[in-house]
Amino acid sequence: MGKFLGFKLQNEIQWVKQARGFVSNGAAQSVKCLKSDQDALINFKNGLEDPKNRLLSWQGSNCCQWSGISCENSTGAVVTVDLHNPHPSGSDSSGRYGFWNLSGEIRPSLVKLKSLRYLDLSFNTFNGIPIPIFFGSLENLQYLNLSNAGFSGTIPPNLGNLSSLEYLDVKLSTLTVDNLEWMAGLVSLKHLTMNEVDLSMVGSDSGPAQWNSTWLGELPNLRTLNFAGNNNLTASCFQLFEGTWKKIEVLDLASNKLRGELPTSFGSMTSLTHVDLFANNVEGGIPSSIDWLGQLKNLVQLDLEYNSLQGPIPTSLGSLLHLTELGLGGNQLNGTLPESLGQLSELFYFDVSSNHLTGIVNESHFSKLTKLKFLHLSSNSFTLNFSSNWAPPFQIQYLDMGSCHLGPSFPTWLKSQEQVTYLDFSNASISDVDLSSNLFEGPISLPVVAIELLDLSNNRFSGPIPINMGAYMHNQIFLSVSSSNITGNIPASLGELNSMIFRATT
Repeated sequence: MGKFLGFKLQNEIQWVKQARGFVSNGAAQSVKCLKSDQDALINFKNGLEDPKNRLLSWQGSNCCQWSGISCENSTGAVVTVDLHNPHPSGSDSSGRYGFWNLSGEIRPSLVKLKSLRYLDLSFNTFNGIPIPIFFGSLENLQYLNLSNAGFSGTIPPNLGNLSSLEYLDVKLSTLTVDNLEWMAGLVSLKHLTMNEVDLSMVGSDSGPAQWNSTWLGELPNLRTLNFAGNNNLTASCFQLFEGTWKKIEVLDLASNKLRGELPTSFGSMTSLTHVDLFANNVEGGIPSSIDWLGQLKNLVQLDLEYNSLQGPIPTSLGSLLHLTELGLGGNQLNGTLPESLGQLSELFYFDVSSNHLTGIVNESHFSKLTKLKFLHLSSNSFTLNFSSNWAPPFQIQYLDMGSCHLGPSFPTWLKSQEQVTYLDFSNASISDVDLSSNLFEGPISLPVVAIELLDLSNNRFSGPIPINMGAYMHNQIFLSVSSSNITGNIPASLGELNSMIFRATT
């Protein structure tokens, strides 16, 4: 999945809850629950293992006030059972949150909850038990989340009976699917997440999983499709886009083995906001037609990193004015970087690293990138050419410019960047380095490249100057370590550098 896609999906979960009126804080409700529903919940609870006593409130005469339960105001019927683990294991290095996991048996008494519309058991540990077949009998269910809940085995095809289901999340690597034809029954489905599910049995008896509209059904209301990390998908998926998926907004097919060229039919999916094809075998070029890209006016994320894309970056990408994430790194793109990318004023993440790009990168490429925080340009053949008084419109946090030509002078514009947490400008042809007036601490490290000017003054370095420093600085003409906490003697190796100007006042 893309770097910021998870946040988008969490927002969509909240959208589902709000749009359908689901509220998991049952304590705020004064309505009296149905006796039959309360009995069914007690039976369901008795099959669970609850080491942290999360269900301690499940007692008394009104189940509408129990934790994780909400009821319909007019009838008192239970509509929500939300028992997702609020502290998933792995969210804390001590592992203490694992005690919040529910496990044990899932009893079929849930079927007696005739009005149940929302069921969330995600991030629990059901120790490899299969997804209960009776889930397919919860005929009014609109939301089902079993993500990372410890289930294994085959996803029961009778889930296709849930014609009212709008949201389905069964993300788990221990689950398998024999076929997906049952999805044709999910006529109301808007959000589908099957990340990491083993789809190797889908398709022909002898071949890998095939992408076609038969096993996914028409799904005319689909807005979100997440099939990242399924790995066994090897055939072209792009014929799907000739179908009826005009409403789809989020398409996440990252980390598969999908092949084929990007189709111009993408342009007909005008509702797309997020496209993540990270780490596949997508081939060919990025379509340059403005008719293709110009229709995707709502696109916020486009991640095509680590594929086999070739050819130039089209100038028309600069027309996607809502983009916050553009990932093109790890391909075989060539040509120059279009100056039109400098018009993407919402861009937060930009990666074109590890391609075959060339040419000059100048101020025009960043003219409106006021929100840029992540910039990856490394492993290309760029020459960065900025005026000495250029003030970038952004405050960068992660800056990767390895193997770009920056020198010979140290880039003065970097001095304006006050939020940098990662900086790489290795192999950048810089011959003078001014690192003065920072807060560097500890001993002085030896340089790893030949440089002519090194200014380390006004820092907090301590200890002696390395005794063999002169051996690494045979081309040095200026070295300053003044106003630091340097102690000891000046190494004799520095005295042998006849052309050096050395400053070590404290």
